[in-house]
Amino acid sequence: MLVCGIIWRKTSDPVVGWELIDGFNSQDPHIRQVAKQILLECGQPSMDLLERALALGRVTLESAGDCMAELFRAQLKQELTDWEQPSS
Repeated sequence: MLVCGIIWRKTSDPVVGWELIDGFNSQDPHIRQVAKQILLECGQPSMDLLERALALGRVTLESAGDCMAELFRAQLKQELTDWEQPSS
């Protein structure tokens, strides 16, 4: 899982991403937590992956909803931080 995380962070390789999705669905809570943390650290590529996984039935809202919500909140926070008020 850690090797997948390194590769996902550097390349967003979809094959590795699906391995993270498999880890996200693992029966082992430690594997699930590692996969979730890696996905959270990688922002938009992870959101795109989770959306595809949800559409394909590889994850459920129950299993992925919290992670997707955290990614969305981080994205929104970044957008608000980057927003500049127009100058007069």
